[in-house]
Order: sequence, then structure tokens, then C-alpha cells
Amino acid sequence: MAVSTTADRKPHPVAIRCMPFTLEAVRDWANESLAAETQAVSDGLAAFRALRAEIDSHLAIVTGSSRTSAEHPEFRWVNILLGNLKNALTGTYHAFKFAPYAPRYLADFQYRFNRRYN
Repeated sequence: MAVSTTADRKPHPVAIRCMPFTLEAVRDWANESLAAETQAVSDGLAAFRALRAEIDSHLAIVTGSSRTSAEHPEFRWVNILLGNLKNALTGTYHAFKFAPYAPRYLADFQYRFNRRYN
């Protein structure tokens, strides 16, 4: 999940994609989804090293897996949206098999979030 924020740190568009966390997959995603002047912040996952070659500014914040990592201000909106996504999926699609339709469910959440003001 990638969340773009406005100047006043409010979330604007969100991008959700089902993909493996490999260097190649992240590089391909960055090529097609991010502008060269993007200022990216990510956690310390090794696959995000691919962003350094694709965009101008990448800050990797190694957080670990403790509670403080979830409360880090740079990841606030990602954590809020992940929580909203989990609640939406468990509340709406609890009677369906998730795996075959996961990309559709995630795309539906992304579509609704990105058009929430329209």
C-alpha cells in the first residue's frame, strides 16, 4: 500500500497492489506508478532499496516490529488505511473465499477511497 499525502499531511490517493516483495517487483511498480520527483518514505524492508534508483528522494526508516513502529508519524496514514481495509474486508466479504478475489476486493477499496470526495 502506498499513500500520497497533501502538504498538510492529509491522505489523498492510495495505491494498493498485490505483488511479492522482491527487488524486481518493487522496481517495476515504481517505474509505472511513481514520478521521478517523488519523495518516498518506507520501512526498512530490503525490497524498497529498488526505490533509490527510480526516484529522487527515498528515506528508509527502520522501525522493527514493536508497537512504536505502528505509531511512527511517517507511517500514520498507511497504518490507518490498513486498519480500515481489514475492517472493510472482514465486515463485507466474510462469507466469500478471499484468495481468488483478493485483487478485486483491494481494487474496490482503493477506488472508493480515492473517490471519497467526488
